[in-house]
Order: sequence, then structure tokens, then C-alpha cells
Amino acid sequence: MKEPIRNRLGGLIPAMMLALSGLLAPATVVAADDDWQFDATLYLWGAGIDGTTRTGGDIDISFGDLWDNLDMAFMGALEARKGKWGLLGDFVYLYVSADDSATEEVPVIGPITIPVKVNADVSMKNRIASFAGTYRVVDSGRATLSLCWAASVTLSSTST
Repeated sequence: MKEPIRNRLGGLIPAMMLALSGLLAPATVVAADDDWQFDATLYLWGAGIDGTTRTGGDIDISFGDLWDNLDMAFMGALEARKGKWGLLGDFVYLYVSADDSATEEVPVIGPITIPVKVNADVSMKNRIASFAGTYRVVDSGRATLSLCWAASVTLSSTST
């Protein structure tokens, strides 16, 4: 049975991209100002998941728990510029899964209980693609100021 889980990562992604963009040096192909210029950047950001299921259950998964159950992840950005105009694509893929089992005492009649083994198997895939167009207003060599028009698509799926 598939059931989506609401997560609150949306505001963290742009903030982490800005914070890490100065720390990770992109691979840049340098050319004359009127030629196409390309940048590629791989990066890492960490977050947890906090939300509520459709049935009202709370979910609180720390970054450490996500890291321990990480199956696959990719985060990277591509940028192409020509003169003052540019295009940017940012891509995130995350796949985590976990399984566990426990024995719970289920009441039958009055104080009588029976042990029942409960198994859980959960996986989550998250894909985020963001695209932007840019125009450099200021490019003085020491500082750059660009205007940006952006769109983002997020696809999430959770199975239990």
C-alpha cells in the first residue's frame, strides 16, 4: 500500500544551496565573454523529515537515521551562460528504505493478551528538479549580481 508522507524540506533546499555554493568549487569551462560557459557542481546537504501521516501519526526522522538507511543519493547543478544570459538546472534524487520488526502484546479479553509479531518495510524516493533563467545585471570581476526566474518540480513516493 502506498501512502504519501508530507515533508518540510522545501525551504531548506535553496538555503543549503546558497550556503554550500561558496564552499564547493565548481568545475568551470572558461571561455571568452560571448562564448558559452559551463559549470557543474556536486554538493551535499543534510536534513531530517518531520510530518504527519494521513492517519494522524507523527513522523520524526533525524539526519542520522536517514544516513543509516540511505540507499542512493545524487545532488548536482549544471549552469550554462552566454554573455549576460544563463540557464541553471539543479537535480536531487534521494532513496531511503528501512525495515524492522517487533512483538507487541495485544489485549484479547480483560487482562489476557497475546503476543503478535509486527513487521514494517518502508521506502521513500524523492526527486527534485529546479530550473532557472538568469540575467547578470552587474559583473565587475569582484562581484556579480544576477536576476533569476525559477521553477521547481518535486516528485515524492512512499511505500509501506
